[in-house]
Amino acid sequence: MKTVKKKKIRLKKRLTQFMIFVWFLPLECLFLVTYFSFQVAYRERTDRMIGEGVSSAAILTAVRIDEAIRLMEKPSYEKEWETGLNQYRKGEISKASFYVQIKNTLKKSFYRDSRFESYAFYLDESGLKMPLFFASRTGENMGDYLGRIQPTVQPVIESDSNYVEVHVIDGKIYLIRNLYTISDYERYGSLVVSLNKDELTEGYPMQIPDNVIIGLNGTEELFYVGEADQNDEAVRLYGKLFEAFSPDARGRMIGMREGQYKGYLYQKKYDDYSLGCYYIVHDAMVSTSRQNWIVVVVSLLLFLMTLYGIRFLRHNIEQPLDRMVEGSKKMEKGEFGSRVESEAMPNEEFAYLASSFNDMSQQVKHLFDTVYSEQIARKDAQIAALQAQINPHFLNNTLEMMNWQARMNNDIEICKMIESLSIVLDHSINRNNQKTIYLSEELRCADAYLYIMSMRFGQRLKVEREIDGELLRENVPQLILQPLIENAIMHGIETVRQGTIWLCVHHDDRYTYVDVINTGKELTTQDQEVIDRILAGTYEPGTAERGRHTSIGIRNVNRRIKLVYGEEYGLTIRSMEDGRTRSRIMIPYADCTV
Repeated sequence: MKTVKKKKIRLKKRLTQFMIFVWFLPLECLFLVTYFSFQVAYRERTDRMIGEGVSSAAILTAVRIDEAIRLMEKPSYEKEWETGLNQYRKGEISKASFYVQIKNTLKKSFYRDSRFESYAFYLDESGLKMPLFFASRTGENMGDYLGRIQPTVQPVIESDSNYVEVHVIDGKIYLIRNLYTISDYERYGSLVVSLNKDELTEGYPMQIPDNVIIGLNGTEELFYVGEADQNDEAVRLYGKLFEAFSPDARGRMIGMREGQYKGYLYQKKYDDYSLGCYYIVHDAMVSTSRQNWIVVVVSLLLFLMTLYGIRFLRHNIEQPLDRMVEGSKKMEKGEFGSRVESEAMPNEEFAYLASSFNDMSQQVKHLFDTVYSEQIARKDAQIAALQAQINPHFLNNTLEMMNWQARMNNDIEICKMIESLSIVLDHSINRNNQKTIYLSEELRCADAYLYIMSMRFGQRLKVEREIDGELLRENVPQLILQPLIENAIMHGIETVRQGTIWLCVHHDDRYTYVDVINTGKELTTQDQEVIDRILAGTYEPGTAERGRHTSIGIRNVNRRIKLVYGEEYGLTIRSMEDGRTRSRIMIPYADCTV
């Protein structure tokens, strides 16, 4: 039956598809996503920055108002005026001395402080229609004060309230407080101060210099920080923000939009007043006609670049490959010696390929007739010789000869060491390429290795075993104990004059535990961190670093256990309470009772 071959797609079509689907469309999508993501991020970032600036301006204003309130309360709480009043009433000082005392305190506390512009002090026995003392740092006189400020202040100073009231009067912030004695709560006067606008608004965030309005106790008392925008849309937006003000709000930010303007309101209720900070800004991202042109121009440029890329790939890749394919077809037909014109190639790389192809074409016949067959025969001989050298039987036979010679010389210790080494080597070779072996075989290899080490360390090394016999036929990965014992000897036994290694195997309902416990140097926090990184595979010891071999060994043991049983299992190395170090292998428990 004739096999119908599936027709392959031409490289020209592949390159066109590549440029469209791998170049043009991804770049166009990336550009559009990036562009619109930038717009969204820009809006969000701008909105967040402005919102933070508005709340900062409101909080800064409230802090400075509260500072002024505390300064107003200070003379009363310190009983400075109350003491003078009592002395005056008892006849201890004259009326003039009492007035001088009050005037000096006012001058020191408010006139010389740049945070205040003016103050007015009323004494009850002098009447509340006119201040006893008045001073202004801006040149305002008593007549201006009585005409513009007194009508608003009068109802407050005639009331019985002892709270500080904050009001906006004639574009300035005024603080009004009735004064009472601390001892018997008797009213004796009132104090009115105005705040310096420049000092109050100094340090506002740079991004909100204008269009800021501070509202107190509602929308009727407004303090204008800069020039408010008088655009119709801005005015309507201010109105919406004023309507949204709530005197009882405990720190709330509100955002609104009107046409090309975005408005912000931060409002918060304080002990003596409610404050709202209003701010609007022109939204520069509303107008998108220019930005749409940018999208069109960039998309057109990407399309033109795609066309150029298709033409470039055809000239530099497709056409040279077509020439190479034609030459290969001739070689396939047996036309050895066929040539490809390297001079017609558009770049150095294809010219080199064409030249190499021509050289190969000239040598193929000679290689097949003579050299190739000879080389194959020589390689086979070399491989056979190499296999004979590394044959496991060769190693075992050599050790057996050494063991026989030692027995002839009656050297029992050398015999046992050679037998132990033979067991370790035979165990390491894994001729059958087994994934797992019986635990008894792994323990036999571990015992052989421990015997070799005991001959090296003598009385310095003591070995104890606690093996659960029912686990001897448990399947475990090969060569998982020797690296742990080697690590225990290098970092434990070698550091002390005499040490002990415990080899323990036990289980519970879910897990089988294989522990190698050793005495020696106690693990430090730094040692534990290095061990954890080694087991996690994130630490690579240097070439000359001590213990590099054992570090790689324990890391490989942990990795192999996880590959065989899963991430739940593996190797852990921890310091025990008595200073010993325990290396524990945890694998799933299977009922393997012999």
